Amino acid sequence: MRRLVRLSFLLPAALAVVSCSSPKPAGSERTCEVRGEVIRVDPQVRTAVIKHEKICDWMEPMSMEFPVRSADDFARLQPGKKIVATVHIGDPEFWLSGVHPNDAR
Repeated sequence: MRRLVRLSFLLPAALAVVSCSSPKPAGSERTCEVRGEVIRVDPQVRTAVIKHEKICDWMEPMSMEFPVRSADDFARLQPGKKIVATVHIGDPEFWLSGVHPNDAR
């Protein structure tokens, strides 16, 4: 009987923990434009280090590594080239898409 009483107290606590740790709903992702110069690429893990301008209200100008999910987008990234792309900002992930050359010099 004591075991049943203990379980009746633990079950609501366990459910509260599970409900609080559920992932954020889809749609919490946002996007911003990225303008910068490709410094280096790593085809092993499909990432690119880009020296970028300020990215909306998310990131100050700096050089940082961006994951690139699409093989087509990754193929457009060449060291020394200036690009414009979209950064998808999720929680906790971020990645680039829509990569194209930035012809404005």
